[in-house]
Amino acid sequence: MQHLIIGDIHGCFDELQDLLQAAGLASDDQIIALGDIVDRGPDCQVENLRSVEKRYWR
Repeated sequence: MQHLIIGDIHGCFDELQDLLQAAGLASDDQIIALGDIVDRGPDCQVENLRSVEKRYWR
């Protein structure tokens, strides 16, 4: 199992999705998000976080 630790996403969900795809996560890998997730940025909407959450977070 791998752990992918990501800090300060700041609403940059296109970049987050690119990072997650590049990481090549397996079903048992874990994502740990630290810092600000949706406080600012170009795509600062809760709906964007939920779309990523449905795909990657458990």
